[in-house]
Amino acid sequence: MQLAPQEVLLNLELQFSKNFTGEEIALTVDNLETKIRQKHPEIKQIFIEAKSLAASRKYSQLPE
Repeated sequence: MQLAPQEVLLNLELQFSKNFTGEEIALTVDNLETKIRQKHPEIKQIFIEAKSLAASRKYSQLPE
């Protein structure tokens, strides 16, 4: 989302393998944020929602 000429907000939803530990997910998210900011300095705010694939499947199978 473009907030101003040189200010962008980025929202991501990522799904991780159930084999990832919480620490591995946190490190991956930190590394991703760093790389995004290095390549795109106009991105001032990054919001990342991290989900496991197992949790996503579990919630998608709930009856409505």
